Order: sequence, then structure tokens, then C-alpha cells
Amino acid sequence: MVNCQEDNPGFGALNAPSNLEIKVEIVGQSTEFPDGDGTGVVGFAATSDNSISYKYIFGDGTSSVAPGGIIKHAYTKNGVNTFTV
Repeated sequence: MVNCQEDNPGFGALNAPSNLEIKVEIVGQSTEFPDGDGTGVVGFAATSDNSISYKYIFGDGTSSVAPGGIIKHAYTKNGVNTFTV
């Protein structure tokens, strides 16, 4: 094989993510049902500068990658619980 161009192993500047914002929606939450509709489903939407993907660690022993920052997760532990995401 012959190559007419020098290899360029670099991939440019690496910029750390900044301005992270996360919106959380408990499915079915209302004034009547402040803890949601009982399904345990929670929606997350993350945005930031210089990010290409997001990894959520849900606090219940599971995690998932969301390239666009938007994901829904179903918590299965019965009762009203608090999780750190």
C-alpha cells in the first residue's frame, strides 16, 4: 500500500464539559399525586456545552448511556424512595 499523506494521529482540542443542566420529571406527578402515578418512571434530560454523550448512574445499582442526554428510567423498589442520580 502507498500513502500520499502523512498520518495525523491527533484529534484536536479536548474541551471539558461545562454548564451542565439536568431536568427531572416524575411521570404522573401532580398536586394530587406529588410522588407520581405509581409506575416509578422518571424522565431525565441533560444538556451541557462540549458534551457528546451522557452516562446516568441511577442510584439503584443500574446505569445507562444516553447520547442525546434524554432518558427514562423505571425504579422498581416499592414505596416512596430517594435516589441520588
